[in-house]
Amino acid sequence: MFDSILSFLETNPDWVNWTIFALIFIESLFIAGLFTPATLIVPGVGALAATVGISPFEITFYATMGMVAGDSVSYGCPLQQVL
Repeated sequence: MFDSILSFLETNPDWVNWTIFALIFIESLFIAGLFTPATLIVPGVGALAATVGISPFEITFYATMGMVAGDSVSYGCPLQQVL
């Protein structure tokens, strides 16, 4: 699974930023983050971004926005308020 994601991103480097955003977003969700292997994929995508020539500041921006969006959704989730 990881190889297929990385091979897709090698052929389509325009998707690297949005992939980082999506992985960090899902990782930041309340329950879904437990089942997401983003911890294993993100370093590979970051290394791929470096070889493609994407700025580390750009990757950090998309990762931060994914984290903020995921945490905001999790905080607003009614399930969170019940627990």
